[in-house]
Amino acid sequence: AEQTTSPGAELTGTITLDSTPELQAGVYYLAIGNTTTAQVRYQVRLTAVGGSSDGQPRLTRLPNNTTAPGSIPAGPFLGSRQFLVEVPAGAQSLTVNLDGTTDVDLYVNHNRAVSINSQGFPEADALSDSALSRESITLNARSIPPLRAGVYAIGVLNFDDRNITRFNVSASIGNTPLPAAQISAL
Repeated sequence: AEQTTSPGAELTGTITLDSTPELQAGVYYLAIGNTTTAQVRYQVRLTAVGGSSDGQPRLTRLPNNTTAPGSIPAGPFLGSRQFLVEVPAGAQSLTVNLDGTTDVDLYVNHNRAVSINSQGFPEADALSDSALSRESITLNARSIPPLRAGVYAIGVLNFDDRNITRFNVSASIGNTPLPAAQISAL
C-alpha cells in the first residue's frame, strides 16, 4: 500500500501534493482490515477537493533557477502533475534537471503537456530516459528540437516498478548570447 494507518489508530487521512507519493489523478482503491476477532462497524467517506475531469495534468509553475520537489507511485507511471517553465524570446538555452530516488525519466514538451500515446508511452518533444536516477535535457539553437520561446511542460516518469520515487526537478534559462563564431557555425 502507498498510504497506511497503524492498527488502533483513527482511520482518517488526507492525500495531497505534500504526501509521498503525492496525490495523482486516477482511481484510488481503499482496503479496510480488521485486526481483531470481534465484528466491527465502520463508515467510509471519501472527498476529492479540486481537480478536473478533463484528463489534463495538474500544472505547477517552475520559475527560472528554482527547484520543485515531488513524488510518484511505483511505475512505470507518468506523474499527473507537470511543471511549467516560461522561456522568453531571446533566451539562449533551457536546461532541465531531474534527480530522483529511483530510475526516473524526464520529458519536455513545447506549448503542450506531456501525454501518453496510444501505445502507452509518454509523448514529448525531448526526453532523457536512461536507467539512472538523474536525467537532464538542454535545449538551445543547435539542439533537436531547437529552443523556442513559449511555455515548456516538464513531465516526470517513475520507471521503477517496485518503489515510490521522490524527486527534485529544476529549470534554468540561459540568456547569454552565443559567441559570433558559434552563431556563424549554425
